[in-house]
Amino acid sequence: MEFTEALAKTFLAEVEIFGEDVFFKGNTFKASVGFSEQNKALQMSGYYEEQALEVIIPLPYLIGLSQDPRVNEIIELRGKGYRIDRIEKSESSIELNVELVNGYKIKEKEVTNSIQAKAPSEVIATIL
Repeated sequence: MEFTEALAKTFLAEVEIFGEDVFFKGNTFKASVGFSEQNKALQMSGYYEEQALEVIIPLPYLIGLSQDPRVNEIIELRGKGYRIDRIEKSESSIELNVELVNGYKIKEKEVTNSIQAKAPSEVIATIL
């Protein structure tokens, strides 16, 4: 197993265990959600409070989608709507910079697909 493949599997296991639910186009994903260094600096400068987040979704979750997320689409997390304003794709994940949409109303969801890669124990077993 290559080093990058091992890192990707480790990240996938971490997201399965510690990730937050993200709702997008009728699908619920697990993702790593946090603040980028740039967002932290802007918050410390007083530009905004927790209005911009970095969402990293492992690529295995996106296999069922007809197309990848695009700029200006809305994702829902933490009970709020966020607009995608930047996308960066790597070999193992897609990173979305999202910004809070003030006044966005969360609708009743009909989840069409709750996507999970493998059970965490299966992923961890393949790493070891």
